[in-house]
Amino acid sequence: MQQPIHLPTYVYLSIRCLENVAKRYRAEQWWELLSDVLVDLLECAKKTQNATDIVNYSLELMSKRTRLS
Repeated sequence: MQQPIHLPTYVYLSIRCLENVAKRYRAEQWWELLSDVLVDLLECAKKTQNATDIVNYSLELMSKRTRLS
């Protein structure tokens, strides 16, 4: 029988995947796409209650490069 996935584990895997995508979008300077990924990363950081990531993603979303600024 398969074990249930705990939310934090699922969220941590999502963060890892989204960080890889965000890294690529930053390198390619795809700011609009990066904005969408950063919003998702911010939601994941809130679920894990990681204050450092919450601040980092929030500040990056407020930068002039993203469309949410």
